[in-house]
Parts: sequence; C-alpha cells; structure tokens
Amino acid sequence: MAIILGIVAMVGISAATTMPSTVRKVGFLMNKGQWPEEVLFMARTPNLNVWITRKGLVFDQFLIQAASATREGHVIRAVWKGIDESRASVVGEGEARARVNYITSQRPEQWSQEVPIYKRVRIRDLYPGIDAVYYIENGNVRYDLDIRPGADLRKVNLAFEGHPSVDVENTTLKVGTRFGQIIMSDLFAYQEGNKAKGVNARFMATGDGIRFDIPDYNTSRHLTIDPVVYGSYIGGDNEDRVVAIKRMPGGNIAVAGWTWKISFPESAGEYSSTMKGGQDAYVAIMDPTLSRVLHYTFLGGANDDRAADLDVDAQGNIYVTGETVSTDFPVTSGSVGQMYVGGTDVFVAKLDATATNLLLGTYVGGGKEDIPYAMAVDDQGNIIICGSTTSVTGFPTTNGYQRTFGGQTDGFLTKIATAGATYRFSTYFGKDGIEYFTDVAVDGTGAIFLTGLTNSTTFETFPKPTMWNQNQRPYDRTYNGGASDAVIVKFRANDGGLEFSTYFGGAGDDVGRGVYTDALSRVYAVGETTSNDLPATAGFQQTRAGGKDAFFTIISDDGKELVGCTYYGGTGDEIVARCEPDAANGAVIVGTTTSVGLKVEGAGSSSERKGGVDAFVASVSTAALKFATVFGGSGNDTPTDVVVDANDDYYVGGYTTSTDVPSGLTPFQGGYGGGATDGFLMKYAKGTMDLQVPRGGEAWCIGTNQAISWGVLEGAVDTYMLELSPDNGQTWKELAKDITAKTYLWKPDTSLVPGGQYKIRLWSSRGHLSVSAATFTLNAPPAITTQPQAVSGCEGAEARLSVDVKGTNIRYQWRRNGGNINGAIAATYVIPSLSAASAGKYDVVVTGACNPSVTSHQVEVSVSAATAITKQPENVTVEKNSPFTLSVEASGGGLTYQWKLNDENIPAPKGTARQLTVSSAQQFDEGSYKCVVTGTCGTATSDAVTVSVTTVGVDEEPAVAASAIRLLGPTPASDVVRIQCTFRTSSAATLRVVDERGRVVSVVDLGNVDAGLRTLDIPVGELGGGVYLFEINGGGLHDAVRGVVAR
Repeated sequence: MAIILGIVAMVGISAATTMPSTVRKVGFLMNKGQWPEEVLFMARTPNLNVWITRKGLVFDQFLIQAASATREGHVIRAVWKGIDESRASVVGEGEARARVNYITSQRPEQWSQEVPIYKRVRIRDLYPGIDAVYYIENGNVRYDLDIRPGADLRKVNLAFEGHPSVDVENTTLKVGTRFGQIIMSDLFAYQEGNKAKGVNARFMATGDGIRFDIPDYNTSRHLTIDPVVYGSYIGGDNEDRVVAIKRMPGGNIAVAGWTWKISFPESAGEYSSTMKGGQDAYVAIMDPTLSRVLHYTFLGGANDDRAADLDVDAQGNIYVTGETVSTDFPVTSGSVGQMYVGGTDVFVAKLDATATNLLLGTYVGGGKEDIPYAMAVDDQGNIIICGSTTSVTGFPTTNGYQRTFGGQTDGFLTKIATAGATYRFSTYFGKDGIEYFTDVAVDGTGAIFLTGLTNSTTFETFPKPTMWNQNQRPYDRTYNGGASDAVIVKFRANDGGLEFSTYFGGAGDDVGRGVYTDALSRVYAVGETTSNDLPATAGFQQTRAGGKDAFFTIISDDGKELVGCTYYGGTGDEIVARCEPDAANGAVIVGTTTSVGLKVEGAGSSSERKGGVDAFVASVSTAALKFATVFGGSGNDTPTDVVVDANDDYYVGGYTTSTDVPSGLTPFQGGYGGGATDGFLMKYAKGTMDLQVPRGGEAWCIGTNQAISWGVLEGAVDTYMLELSPDNGQTWKELAKDITAKTYLWKPDTSLVPGGQYKIRLWSSRGHLSVSAATFTLNAPPAITTQPQAVSGCEGAEARLSVDVKGTNIRYQWRRNGGNINGAIAATYVIPSLSAASAGKYDVVVTGACNPSVTSHQVEVSVSAATAITKQPENVTVEKNSPFTLSVEASGGGLTYQWKLNDENIPAPKGTARQLTVSSAQQFDEGSYKCVVTGTCGTATSDAVTVSVTTVGVDEEPAVAASAIRLLGPTPASDVVRIQCTFRTSSAATLRVVDERGRVVSVVDLGNVDAGLRTLDIPVGELGGGVYLFEINGGGLHDAVRGVVAR
C-alpha cells in the first residue's frame, strides 16, 4: 500500500531500485513464509518490486489497468553466475522497530507474524571472500560488492534472464524491459573504505554475462564496488486507500484501508494477468507524530478483501470490518460466520493492541452483495456493524426487528456478542426502494444510532401515532422528495427493538454520512444536501450556497423534535465523509470541496483550493462556524475519516491523486507512492505557531547565550521542542525539549562548526511546526592557529612577526613590552630597519565578531650590532726561536676569526683564534699579518701589522739575499713542493722541513751541489696539512722559504 507518510524504496553494485508503503522507507521485509522459499527479502517501489534471492535479484516491473482489472508486467532476473548457494549465509542488519503481519488464510500455520524489517541485507560469501550488501539510500535499493583481500574478482558474473535488452556503456548498465529500463549507473569502486579516493571501474560485457573490470585493483587490500541501480517506468492505475482511523488509548493512531497484494513472480519474462484477488485489507499502527509505523498487518484471503471501518476498545484491541469475496478469509473457531456464503460478504476481525494476533475472525452475509459501511464497539465489547445488502436469503436475522428483505437494497444492522460466537441481533431495515446505513454510534447505555439514506416513500418511521396519542410520531414521517432523503434511526441496546426512525431532508437530494450522540442521548447527524428547504434554525448559514452543501442537524433523544440545523458550504460541492464530536459537542466534519472561497475560520486556516477536488475539515455548531480550513494538493484529495484528540486537534485520513499533499517534515512516507491513488494520513493542529527568532540572516556567537523566541496564536500548547540543522535542513538533531515558555536561551557549544547553513526547527506537542525562513550563521571566537616566532636580526635589517587566526571579522593589535604599537593592526607586523630600540617582547591581541579576544604567545625580538674591530693588533719584532703573540678585539654576535700572513690564511686552529701565537719564530714567520673577523652582522678586517724576526750570535751564518731561494709552487701543495735556489759555492748541502711548532719533520740530503741555479722537487705526500719551512744549508746558502701543504 502507499500511505503518504510512509514507505519508500529502490535498487543499487552499489546498485538502486523501489515495498508495501510501510516498508519502503524503512528497509527490506524478511520472508517468513508469506512468499515462496527462494525469496529472502523484498523491497517495493511504485510499479517495481525488487526481490532478493540467494541467486541474485528479481525485478518485477508492472502496469496495473484498473479499468480492465489486469496487471501487465515484465520480470527480469539478475543472477550471480557460478555461486555456491550452500556456502553463502544471509544476515539482516539494522533491524527496524516496525513489524508486519500476514493473516491471510484460514490456516494459522500459514500466517506470517512479527515479520521484521531490516535496513540492510548481507549475503556473506556470495563468492569466496565476496559479500553482497543490499541497502536503501535516497529511496533506492542499492547493493555493494564487499571484496576482502585475496578474493578473486574475476569470478563475479551477473547475468540477466527474462528476455531483456542489455546495453553496457562504461560505468552504466541499462536493462530494457517492456515498460522502460532498469539502470545500474555511476559504477564506483574504492579500497580500504576510502570513498574519497576511488579506483577506476567499468562494466564489461562477456559472452555469458556482465563482469567488473577494475584494472588498478590491489588484491592485497579491501575493495568495495558501488554502483547505483534504479528503475524508469510507466505509472499505472494501482489504488491504495485509507478508509478509517481511530485514536488508541496510548495516543497511537490505528489506520485501516486496503492495498494491492505483493506476489512473487515465479518465472522471468513478460506477463499479463487478471487482478482477481489483488487486494488485501490492512491495519497499521502509527505513532502520534505519524513519523513511524509501529505495526502493519495484511488481512484477507486469496481474493479481494477491502476494509471499510475500524474501532478500538478501552484495552487497545482493534476491530475492523470490510467486504470480501475470499472463501478463505481467516476465521476463528466458534465465530458466528465460519463460511463464505456468496457474492460479497462482510468480514469482521478483532486484533490485539499490536495488530499481531487475530482474536476474532468471522463472515457476516447472505447470498448476494453485503457491504459494510461502519462499525462501533460498545462498552461491553459487543460489535455493531451496519451497511447495505441485496441478499434476499441467507443474511442473518437472529432476533431481528425486520427478518425479511424489504426492497431493492436494504440497510442492515448486526450486533455480535463480545466473544463473537453469537448474534445479539441482526436485522434488515428497508422497504421497497433503496436504503443503506452509512454510520453508526453507540451511547453509554448501549443504544444504537444510525444515519444513511432512503428513496423509499414507504420507509418505516417510528413511533407511530395512535388515536389515543397523536404525539407518538417521529420528527419527520414523510419523504421530502429528490433522489433520496437522509434517515436517522435508533435501536434499543438489548433486543434490537426500534426506538425511533425519521426522515430528514428537503425537496432535493439528502444523504446522511455521520452520526454521534451526547450525554443527553441527543442525536447529531451530518451529511450533504442539494435541498434549499432544510429546516435551518438561526445560525451561521441558513441557506444553501452552492451545488451540494454539508448539513449539520440535532434531533432530540426521542427522535421527535428538531433541536437545530445549519448548512455549511460554498459555491461548489461539499461531499461529507464522516464526523466526530468536538470538545463542545459540535461536529468536526471532513469531506471534499470544489468551492472557491469556502468560508473558513481560525488562525492558520486557508480557503485556497489547489486541485480539482480538495479536502476540508470544519468544526461547526448549529450557531457558529468554530473552525474550518481547506487543504490538499494539485490532484484530487478525498478524506474518509477524522479523529479528534484531547487537544481538540484533528487527524484526517483518506486517499489522493496529488503528488504534493502537505506532509510536514518528518512523515513516514513523505511522498506520493504511485498508482491511481495513495492513502494519506495527517494531523491538523488548530492555531498557528511562528518562529520569530531566528528568522534567518542572523550571525550568532558560539559560547554566548542566544534567545530563540516564537509566537502562538489561538492554540494552547503544553510543551515545545527545538531542533537544529547544520546543513540547511538536510539533517536535524534535538536541541531542547519539554520547553514550557515561548522563548529558549541557547548557548551554542564549541562542538558546533562555524558556518552559515544553520536552521532552527520548532515543534509543539500538538504537532505545530515552524522553521527558520532562511539560514543563520554561527561564528566562533577568534582562535590562533599559528603563533608568532622569535626574531633575531642585525641592525638595519627588516624583521617580520606574523600570526594565523580562525574567526570572523578579525582585528589585530601588536604590542611591544605590553604597549600598543601604533598602526600595527594587520596579521603581519613588519619592522623595516632594526635598531637597538626595536629589541623587546612582542605579542598580538586578536579580536573578532565574537568574544573573547585572544592574545598570542610573547616572543623576543633581539637586535645584533654590526661586527667591528675594537682593538687593533700591533707590530712585533722578535728574535728567532722566540715566541710572539698577535691579538685583536671585536664587537658583534657570533664572531669567528681568520688570521692571514701575507694575505694567505693561516690554517686552524692557530689561525682561527682571537689570539695568534707562534712559539718559535723563524724567518718564514716574518711578514704582514691581519685578522678578518666575521659575525652575525657582517665582517671586519683589522689593520695590517708587521712581524720581524732577528738573528743573534757568532754561530749564525749571515743571511743571503732573499732572492737566493724561492718557492715555485704549487700553493698549496699535496705531493711535491718545487723550490728554486742559487748556490754560491760547490759543496755538500741538506734540506730540512720544519713544521709550525719548530719541529724538524724531514731531512733531505742534497749531496754535493754545484754552484749556480738549481730547481728542487721536495716530496710532501706524507706530511699533514699545514704551513712548513723548507730550509737549505750548504752550497753557500742558509735560508728558507715557507710553503703550504693541504690535505
């Protein structure tokens, strides 16, 4: 069935498809024997049923032609080829609270009760290491292939049976049917649960089916394949009806109606079949908010079964009556009607408070058409039903007031004892024309009141005047004309005797539709009329306004006097469905209207018509229109019943062809389910409630109190609930409940993400709803995400301090040593040229749209002076073999030193200290010295100074000219040093190599040398790196030259 407030579904590797309306939105209905054994679960969309089997999926795409009572369809089977059915296991996941029952035969062992619904179905090891997971997303049945590491994807093969056309286009697979297509699209694969990083995937057609080509699949990692499956289809004339509703003792709503059966197709391919046996009655139990189906029960036999009315007793037991042509309607042992008699029979059923267990099931009827219209249950649990019959024989007349059939169609009244085993009484009521009873009510004494219609001029009225008492007469004994008059009848509680019977009408057509009584046993009746001459009393509408108007009348407890009467209508037709008493014994009437500008009343009411036929609900007394509104969508909307709750608000049920019936924000179904009609169920809370703050556009601060406020007009409300959406109404979570004031102080907490897509939704305990007209913004106080860093720089250099901040309308103020820096109001503070005055401790104070402000860490800015020589070295004269020291003093940071002799670096460590010390001066130590000082902030070079080495004593040979010996190179040397010298005499000579400490590290015997110029190659490969003195003695020379060896 489809009730607008419940049940949606569709298919999806992940693929997507569309259950009874009660199951669509919730999930997959498990097979507990209501279908053939091969079925595991099923889901349903309009005109497309999806069945899960161990072998795969079965798609039944169909079109119902109500006019010809035929169903035409095309069944496609999607089969996983090559699987081992004995290996796979089936698991339902995410069990819903709702339960479904199938009481659909006379054999209880064939009933399926407490059938669970699951959000997901997993077939474990469909192939080794590969699961199929079916679930519903956005109204579509989808499936994932869940592939564990090491599983062989090449084994997966999906084939289609049923003569479809199959078209593969990369990531889209189209399966053609007679009525359209079943489409698997947006094929998607990902590994290790990371949907953000997909893996290339495509469908691949092979000779025996469809496979999945994933070239970049890493077989050592988990893989998920996720396509979308849905159906495109042609809609049909399928009908689903809500016919009656009642409020249960705990506030839940019991619903009765009828819908089409769900039958599993045994074979694939196209089909055409008659619709005989296509309808079952159902009973559903909804929560008071109409957001959840708690229980759902199919009731019927092999043929058509349609519910007509229901009632609920003080214990919550549910009674339902309707019509059936099934020979196997479920009956209970010992009930009054064990067998189907013929034509159309009445059925009566009693279910427990969960609609799970059948406590009573029985037929009532004769050989022809027996149609129930209404039922009631009295305080003792007796069941009263009324309607019409054409059965001349066979209809039960136990203890009947009229035991013979009277005319073309008679009304009937039947009272079944509490246990269902006997009739208290059962009677025809009619004459030579057409009579039927449309509604029944019972007062506290058990007396029974009926309304309906007759076209018989001989209709029995009662009491009858006698010659002794002419006042023994009902209000109206005479047929008034037109096609029919309404009738109002009262029977006694115990024996079924007639208390009174009266016409009610005028010269036009009059039909009674609803009846109830008050504490004084006065009778209230409603209906519709085309009569201009009803006995309207002083009240809000004393004349007929259009084609057909509603009427409301009150008759005295003895049926003799008119207490009051009024019309209610507009320029078109108002057709009444039923009524209920309001809190002050006025009538709450529901029906249809075609009027433009129908008179409405009350806050939140509307006279706007949106479709061809719209619904209306009105609370009237004979003196006033207390409340009225028109509602509906763009199609035809037909209410069938109304319930008044403790707040004098209204639940309305019916059926519609509109796809846009208003349904609030959390209805069970929330959308048109397809077919010719869908059932609908809604609550109308009188008065209005308007969320005033926030309306949208506000900017509120997280962590600070915000006042949410609303106004209420014409409607007392006990409590309110607030909900918050962070995503413009896509999802909601509870903010606060049980609020008794019309304002709420909310302090958004730090778990909320700043942004501009927030909305507030307000519910009243009566069902009023108001939502922010637009989104508002939540801002967070400023937060520093990156702190400033300490800076050390040189005088004259640029320095930057910066901070990164999250927040709205951010402002900055940089400070030095706690004092504000003028103009330093950006995220980055720049010091263009450092000086001593720049040094200090810096921080920044950050403020934003929201308090509190935040202060950064304090960081140091240090300034280094430029490198400078503060004390120069001095010239030195030193005797040979004596020590000497050169020193320099400098200022600046990070200082290093490099001494130079004759512009050549003196190696470390001697040449890289602040003081240069030579322990034994030699001739080669003579020369020009200077020191290069390098620091953080630049380089400074000392003045050049001279070191002179003198010789003393008689043993010393006079020095020869400096030109007698010189270094040819290389400088530095690594293997050989080449020296050129001029010997003055021919004699023996030696060469000594002396290191920087004055140690002789090598002696070379040059032998006898001839006077004159000579070039010498001195090997130095075994010497360490440093400065050496190459000293020649002999050949008339005593001199030396310095050289550098590098390593």
